[in-house]
Amino acid sequence: MRHPIPELLAPAGSLEAVRAAIANGADAVYLGVERFNARDEGAQLTFEELEQACDMARSSRVRVYLTLNTLVKPNELAAALRLLGSAIDRGIHAAIVQDVGLIRLIQRVYPRFEIHGSTQMTVHDASGARLLDDLGVDRVVIARENTLDDLRAIREAAPRLGHSCMARSASPTRDSASCRA
Repeated sequence: MRHPIPELLAPAGSLEAVRAAIANGADAVYLGVERFNARDEGAQLTFEELEQACDMARSSRVRVYLTLNTLVKPNELAAALRLLGSAIDRGIHAAIVQDVGLIRLIQRVYPRFEIHGSTQMTVHDASGARLLDDLGVDRVVIARENTLDDLRAIREAAPRLGHSCMARSASPTRDSASCRA
């Protein structure tokens, strides 16, 4: 059985971080812009910087994923979709999303746009992976606590669903995406 080569995905909270990730062989970067993401205040790009990041990435065949990994209130949905639309116009390839309602809206407004389930969704077992697969999500960022056996079970339960795993994270493993320390 052939196994696909894993994608090296790097966080990029600044243009310098995007440059460094590209220079060091990243296949993709994830970043936040202005609102609706769990990135630190200082680790968010402006839309002008996002456009520059997408231009750099495109010239190096690197993908750009936008984090929309917070819960979005009903009165914020239109603004979140406008933000995503502006990011798509600048060249992002996918969004990493936490909110199930936002996932459904993105699918209606941008039907062929790639969506990744965020680690903030805390998918940690086969049933969670099947749920996201049934929702039409393309990939899920698996909770940090999972073992290799857990990952195998998730892969077996939802073989179409791509998955990402944290090799290293700033958050403590035992607290995963729920960590607020």
